[in-house]
Amino acid sequence: MPPGAAAAPALIAPKVVVEVFLDLNCPPSRRCFKTLYEGGIIEAYKDKPVQILFHNVIQPWHAVGAWMHEAALAVKDLQPSAFYPYANKVFDAMERFSDVNTEEMTRKEVMAALIALGVEAGVPRPALEERLALQGGSSGNKGTATTQAVKWACKYHRRRGVHVTPTVFVNGLEASEVSSAWGVEEWKGLLDECLEAR
Repeated sequence: MPPGAAAAPALIAPKVVVEVFLDLNCPPSRRCFKTLYEGGIIEAYKDKPVQILFHNVIQPWHAVGAWMHEAALAVKDLQPSAFYPYANKVFDAMERFSDVNTEEMTRKEVMAALIALGVEAGVPRPALEERLALQGGSSGNKGTATTQAVKWACKYHRRRGVHVTPTVFVNGLEASEVSSAWGVEEWKGLLDECLEAR
């Protein structure tokens, strides 16, 4: 199974696997996520053989994007059921993490804000702080307990050739017709068509 975050464990073997590659600091990714999450697509298809996976894509031109995804992956590792509520909170607060608004902030300050959102999503603060604490090591560059998950997420989307966010794959094939401008009806049309074809 790909390393993405599922909204909930699959109750039935999925016939349709939708992989949504999103950047937490990208307005088009936010629109796509909001349609799926707040627009009710995930809820509407949770009892159907459809699995929707969120894949973290760090876009290096968003300066604090790596920290945003690192915190999200820590949430996923600690409490998978909190990942989607957490991502929703991060997207709601996205402007707080813009280049301009974080220009004078340290890693500790940015992480404190991201950890606070994790606590709001129901993740215990001590566990999240521990997971995101720099480990140092002999080089001083060992990263955190979540660094390996960040590497795997990057490797996965690079191997898939994902560059633009959002990018969507359905059953392993890129669905280039999907757009961040899609609303609920377009998503339902795609998913229903895929279910009927299987």
